[in-house]
Amino acid sequence: MDQHDVNNNNRMESRTSRVFDRTQTSGVESSIDYRDCFDSNDKLLKEMKKVKKDLQKELDFIENNQELRDKLNKGILEKMHVNAREEMNKIQRKTEELMEKLRKIEERSDKILQSVKMNRMEIEKLQMNEIQSKKVEKEEQLDSKEFKTCQKEFILKEEVNFSRNPTINVCFGSEEHFNVPWKLFVHKKNDHLLFYLNCMKSLSSGKWLIDTEFQLKIVSPNGKELVQTREFVFGNFKNRNEPQYMSYGAAQFLEWRTLEKEYLINGKLTLVAHIKINKIIGCYKPKLKNFDGWVMEFSDVILNVGGTKFYLYKLSVLASHSPYFKNLLEEFLKYPKNFEFFLSGIDPEDFHFFLEVLCDNIVEVCLLISKRFESESIKRLCEQFLIEKSQKGLRKKMQLAMNYKLETLKKKCLSGTTSAKEIRWLISGDIRDLDPSSMADVLERVLSFN
Repeated sequence: MDQHDVNNNNRMESRTSRVFDRTQTSGVESSIDYRDCFDSNDKLLKEMKKVKKDLQKELDFIENNQELRDKLNKGILEKMHVNAREEMNKIQRKTEELMEKLRKIEERSDKILQSVKMNRMEIEKLQMNEIQSKKVEKEEQLDSKEFKTCQKEFILKEEVNFSRNPTINVCFGSEEHFNVPWKLFVHKKNDHLLFYLNCMKSLSSGKWLIDTEFQLKIVSPNGKELVQTREFVFGNFKNRNEPQYMSYGAAQFLEWRTLEKEYLINGKLTLVAHIKINKIIGCYKPKLKNFDGWVMEFSDVILNVGGTKFYLYKLSVLASHSPYFKNLLEEFLKYPKNFEFFLSGIDPEDFHFFLEVLCDNIVEVCLLISKRFESESIKRLCEQFLIEKSQKGLRKKMQLAMNYKLETLKKKCLSGTTSAKEIRWLISGDIRDLDPSSMADVLERVLSFN
């Protein structure tokens, strides 16, 4: 036993003695219990000494036995090696798992990146398509707007009462539109309603042509409608010398029995024709000026209108009358002399008369073109001409005033009326179709009669 163990035993005996001494001196009656405790501790101490001694013997044996020590060291090393290998394997597996996850993440990232690229390309493609579509749509809208603005079209409307006309043969008065007289004609024939549009321009007035498409419509007092569409070219193509006019329409528009049963109320019916003129030739005054190749050497700009070239000098003159030509002049200054500009949606003959301005048989065309080019000065000139010099009838002047917003002319036409009946005659169309400004003027005039 080494000195350390001896010291420990002595300290244990000393503590036990002190406890025993304190117990005796304190007069505690249960001294036997303390002795038993002491005996038990002493027994435990002896057993510990024996275990320690046996352990020391084993350690001495191992210390003195090199072979056994080597085996123990080898076992420990092998166990450490196995543990290290297992740890390495665990680390390797975790590394491989991480690498696999990284690989999958990378693949997913590549797919996402590829998808993003494709989506970006698709978005760019869609954006380009949208831009192109908007460009085309804008051009189409512009062309449509130009076409609609410069389209020659008008409406003929008549009220008929068959109960007052036993012959069932009604030919209405003519109305002048674009320097040509027109009227409607209805007739009962072979138990059918015959409905025709008459172009009253004489076939003896030289060569002329009017290419049209039109709708013929009947409207019952209860609002029921029936419409048929026709296309026809009126004109004197062979320069015939005949005092006749041309008419075209529906020889069997509707069975008379059906007309009476479903449309007539007390014999009343409304007839409407909506006419669009696609082409008109030879119906205006002779041209007074040349704008063709004969004046090419004096021109500095070319306007191509529907395939017809107009050689003009000083586009700035037109620019002073129209914002459209003002913008065109700014473009013109960027290009060389005699650069060709194209104008769409305009009849070349109409544009020719627009450049000439002004006389009674072309004033309507000039108003049409001035509306297209927003030329207020030409519009005012036309209005002044209609008020001071034109020989057109009051009803026609009122139509032009309302169609082209000629306020001064409109007020002058209304001022010549003396009753609501005259106003009703003056306004050839449906009063409900009037714009707010015209409606207000009409109501003001009607109220003035009271």
